[in-house]
Amino acid sequence: MSNSSLDLDRTDRLIQYVLVVAAEQDDWRDRELGPIHFLKYVYLADLAYGQRHDGQSYTGAEWQFYHFGPWEARVHDRIEPALAAIFADRKVLQSSRYDSDFSRFSLRLERRELDSICERLEGELPFGVSAAVKRAVHDFGADTAALLRYVYLTPPMVGAAPGETLILGSSTSAAVADASIASDGNPTASKKRRRKEALAQLRERVREQLDRRVSSRGRISPEPRYDAVFAAGTEWLETLAGDPVEDLSGELTVSPEIWKSPTRTDPDVP
Repeated sequence: MSNSSLDLDRTDRLIQYVLVVAAEQDDWRDRELGPIHFLKYVYLADLAYGQRHDGQSYTGAEWQFYHFGPWEARVHDRIEPALAAIFADRKVLQSSRYDSDFSRFSLRLERRELDSICERLEGELPFGVSAAVKRAVHDFGADTAALLRYVYLTPPMVGAAPGETLILGSSTSAAVADASIASDGNPTASKKRRRKEALAQLRERVREQLDRRVSSRGRISPEPRYDAVFAAGTEWLETLAGDPVEDLSGELTVSPEIWKSPTRTDPDVP
């Protein structure tokens, strides 16, 4: 259990704002969010705040590397009461994949009411926090996979190991963040190289497809002869692969040092 004090008013306000922003999205599917979405969006808001306030989170939450992302049980516990205060709809769905229920929250208010709530919350939230929420919800909406991947690669997560407390404003995090959000107008040397390599590979694939189309025109392919010559040739080709791989069983152990290795913090390390 964390010893830091969670600011309930700030936390509730932030959770409510996430759903208000989601309610304004064009795609109706992005207007319904589950607990996992609220948790990650609150984390991103705390991260944006922490990078400008010496690692201090806006909500007072103490985020932890848990399973595959940041987690704070106290923030999770505030989701339902915070949303009930603005009369959010709660839909309970049955998941056949996980054999359990899960919730989706949405706001079905008149535009005037929605704008009123949005204006009030934006007046109470720091600009950097509200801007981070707007940007994230606009980019990911209810796309759980994309949101989780993005959050997992944020600097505090990259610099931590499972079970550790996430440091929102460390110098390491700031350096990695600067590298990861470099603008396209001023790309780093490594980004330029990767972009050039990707373009070359794309051109090569297009050229290969065109060559196949040209070479296939007018060509008559004879039916294969599955005779003794074919069987002997196939057997000979298989011998070139060497001895067959034996079936093995065992337990693979990965050193805990992998979490602090340069392969996680430096995108140029293969």
